[in-house]
Amino acid sequence: MQYDIEPLYKLCTGFLGFKITVNTAVNNFCYADLLNLTREKLNIARFIVKRKEKIEKTESWKEITEERRDWLEKQLSELIPQNEDKNKDEKDKNKKDKDEEAKEEKEKVISGLLIS
Repeated sequence: MQYDIEPLYKLCTGFLGFKITVNTAVNNFCYADLLNLTREKLNIARFIVKRKEKIEKTESWKEITEERRDWLEKQLSELIPQNEDKNKDEKDKNKKDKDEEAKEEKEKVISGLLIS
């Protein structure tokens, strides 16, 4: 008899990238790396970069060795270039500006219809 464990594997590995907290991020990142889970690893890396100050205060951060910490820092810098956050902020601002312009244009059209 042959077992189909692929759905279980996907469920468990997907959980690594889905259920991330400040306390579990470092360990989840290491597990994702060990299992070669590229998508989950990238998601966790983004999470860590955004919340780095909080994560550095956790027990899981304090428990990893200096060598492992250096490895983690290197991995994060390779996965998430410094300018990615800046580019994302700029894109978010541009999107917000466009949304506001579209809203203003819509309001003009509606007010023009009401006046007519």
